[in-house]
Amino acid sequence: MKFDSTVRYPGDLASTTALLLDPGYLEFRLRKMGVEVVEQSVETRDGAPRLSVRATVPSEMVPATYRRFVPPRLKLHLVEVWQPQAGDRSPTGTLTVEVEGLPARAAASFRLDAVDEGTERVYSGDVTASIPLVGRKLESAAVAALDRVVRAEQRAAAEYLAR
Repeated sequence: MKFDSTVRYPGDLASTTALLLDPGYLEFRLRKMGVEVVEQSVETRDGAPRLSVRATVPSEMVPATYRRFVPPRLKLHLVEVWQPQAGDRSPTGTLTVEVEGLPARAAASFRLDAVDEGTERVYSGDVTASIPLVGRKLESAAVAALDRVVRAEQRAAAEYLAR
């Protein structure tokens, strides 16, 4: 199921880019969402940052209707691959989230843009859940949950930057 989503950050483009690549913020924002980070890395390959996170998510974060289809603690692998910065072009990249043991995945491209009062990170992607009979409903529930994730991300960024 296709989705488009936008997260607004209170900092300028340079400080928001630095924030999003900060390993401390990476763990902070996930913990604020109730996700337990098991392993994370931030590295640069050929001038392009790459973030990798393995984490567990309590099944309580899954709508009650669908909890019977998921294990008590979902194991996620999130990877962000940024494109090398070129001139004054806005930072871009890709994001993938895979759920261990389930045929479910999210993939998106993203772009950071300077706006009047900060920076926006614009995502365009697709959620797939290849589970007979309920896959499409799970995809809809995941896309609907993006609004909560966006609000949580915006609160976490404001709190982290205020420190």
